[in-house]
Amino acid sequence: MTPHEIELAKALNRCSGWVGARFITDAAATADLLPQHEISLRQRHYLEILAWRYRRQLPSHLVPEAKPPGLPKVRKEPRRKKEKQPAPDPDLFCEAPETT
Repeated sequence: MTPHEIELAKALNRCSGWVGARFITDAAATADLLPQHEISLRQRHYLEILAWRYRRQLPSHLVPEAKPPGLPKVRKEPRRKKEKQPAPDPDLFCEAPETT
């Protein structure tokens, strides 16, 4: 985590309200214990979103200048339609009685 992210996580942990509950408490604890710990891009983005949402409770130097944009969505391949199985021939299951 960068020094800015560490300070931001600790400040968000002191804000009143829900504030990302588990994520922020864990991030603040991690900032104290393992400051060299790296966070993912999505976690970094979530910190920015929370900083914008709770900007009135944060020190002015931690408030982002503008609302953070959304992350680009990962495009998934469209689902392929399953081919319908042909219905079994009803004569296959019926045994004709043998006549003698």
